[in-house]
Amino acid sequence: MLRTYYQNAEPTPNLSGLLSLKSLLKGWLHQLVEKVLLKRQIDHFQYIIGGPVYFQTIRTACQLDLFGLLTRKPGLTQQQIAQALKLEENPTKVLLLGCVSLKFLRKIGEQYYNAPFVSQYFSQQGQRSLIPTLEWMHQIVYPSMVHLYASVTQNEAVGLQVFPGNEDNMYARISHNQQLEHTFQTFMQARTQMSNADFVNAVDFSKFSRILDVGGARGENVVKIAQRYPSIQATVFDLPSVTQTALSRFRTEGLDHRLDAVGGNIFAETFPLGYDCILFCHFTPIWSESTNREMLRKAFTAVNSGGCVCIYAPFMEDDETGPLLSAIASPYFLCTVSGQGRHYSWQETKQWLIDAGFVNIAERRLRSSEGILIGIKPV
Repeated sequence: MLRTYYQNAEPTPNLSGLLSLKSLLKGWLHQLVEKVLLKRQIDHFQYIIGGPVYFQTIRTACQLDLFGLLTRKPGLTQQQIAQALKLEENPTKVLLLGCVSLKFLRKIGEQYYNAPFVSQYFSQQGQRSLIPTLEWMHQIVYPSMVHLYASVTQNEAVGLQVFPGNEDNMYARISHNQQLEHTFQTFMQARTQMSNADFVNAVDFSKFSRILDVGGARGENVVKIAQRYPSIQATVFDLPSVTQTALSRFRTEGLDHRLDAVGGNIFAETFPLGYDCILFCHFTPIWSESTNREMLRKAFTAVNSGGCVCIYAPFMEDDETGPLLSAIASPYFLCTVSGQGRHYSWQETKQWLIDAGFVNIAERRLRSSEGILIGIKPV
């Protein structure tokens, strides 16, 4: 009977085998977490650490027009690239390694090709070239951004010290340096050209006859509007050093009979009268809340009854969790530009308009976190 019991009993578990299996599962899960779940964070960390090197790698490639070369002659070998760019073998290897690792180039066998987006955005002949953005970052942002810690702890634009002058904002200081002002205005014009179509398409300007573009720089916004709407007249109101360039642009475009530019201090002076639409394009992120509120109060006073103010800008989400563009631009405005600005949320900007007296606030969201807020001055 005892023998029968032992014959029918469940086999005793092999504890050593279970422990071994548990150890294997634990090791497998650890590898899964490390290789899959943590890989994205590790890669993200590498991009942060390598940021300056990666940036200068791509900028160097753009300066040499490596991407333009491979647009014209795809499939060149390393030796052919070195010969075309007049480079020695070792620096050519270093440059190509960086561009391939960053996925700007593809290497197939011994031949190199641009990634699909590169020819358009990073060739010197690219239709939507981002090279002006790289030069703005290199000449203006990088030198000043090393002072971000001091700017955060002191709540002021400590990065301004890299630009000679006594003015309290970057725009006024770089106006004394033709190279820096040219770099900045070229960047702004390129950026405006890329996003301008969305802006012009999103607003029906046919209901307006005269538009004032506050801080309108070279006039890119009003040129596009005037080209779309043949009866509109518009004026850029900005620094005298900038408005001369705008006037030249208007003559070149054959629009100087409808477009004008007035130089002045937009903060100290009242806005010109007689306009039924006042624009603030990429203006509000530069300045403090108090400055923006004052600009909107001045706009409310100046604009015709029944007219509107139109704010076109990148916006932070109302819950202050992003987007990433806001995390890039806000330190720039704090440290480099004026020590005042940042990206503001939709809700707080709407409140400024309401407090200034505007009604019927309309919101239009565009691509890349940009959007438009429009307020009407009551009749």
